[in-house]
Amino acid sequence: MSGSSPPFHAVYAVDTRGHGRFPRGTAPFTLGQFAEDLRALMDDEEGLSHTYHLGFSDGGNIAPLFALRYPERVERLILCGANLRPTGMTVPCLLSTWGTYLVAALLAPFSSGQRRQKELLALMVREPHISPAALQSLPTPTLVLAGTKDLIR
Repeated sequence: MSGSSPPFHAVYAVDTRGHGRFPRGTAPFTLGQFAEDLRALMDDEEGLSHTYHLGFSDGGNIAPLFALRYPERVERLILCGANLRPTGMTVPCLLSTWGTYLVAALLAPFSSGQRRQKELLALMVREPHISPAALQSLPTPTLVLAGTKDLIR
């Protein structure tokens, strides 16, 4: 069509609580809470009733949780480096994550930095728990990207 303008899409780059510049807050530090934070952000922003979601790593784990809770609000999913359960990482990555988590847990009572590190790593050793059967029920078109040398199996 001559004279027509290309479609307009706004991009929202979202940090989860306690990551980047987003404040920690007092709510639980879980992927489920992050999905609720995303819903609150969408509710606060005019015109974000339904969106495309691109998630990498934790974002790739949060996006399907959000879509399972609010399928009417998600038009498309693009997931990169996401896993369905904590054991979805490669063995070297899993061992490294657990080792670092255990050290942080031991040092957490003595260091605020290690308490924060423990809380962040707890996400990787405890979550997510996403059912493949539940994902099959989603009406949302989804693209899953995985590398041959990725940290996620």
